[in-house]
Amino acid sequence: MLLAVYKWFTRNFLTCQDAARLVSESCERNLTFSEKLKLKILCIMCPYTDRYDKQVGLMHNKLGACCDDIGEAAVSRGMSDECKARLKAELSKTE
Repeated sequence: MLLAVYKWFTRNFLTCQDAARLVSESCERNLTFSEKLKLKILCIMCPYTDRYDKQVGLMHNKLGACCDDIGEAAVSRGMSDECKARLKAELSKTE
């Protein structure tokens, strides 16, 4: 039954490909209520989309915090070794 609902939803509203695009866009802009609702429904039905949403959110938060620490000038030159080490340490804590 759930598979039938999933297929109907992805045919008529939001595919996994569209969801991946929305997840990425959510890091740069606020999604509309309709977009958030569709993404949430698909995350409930599809564990892969849900996992992707959580992983992108985690990376966005960790990279944002790391890059804020080193400043805009360092970001334009590339990530420092210290920042890479901190990022690896933070990511290994959450797994």
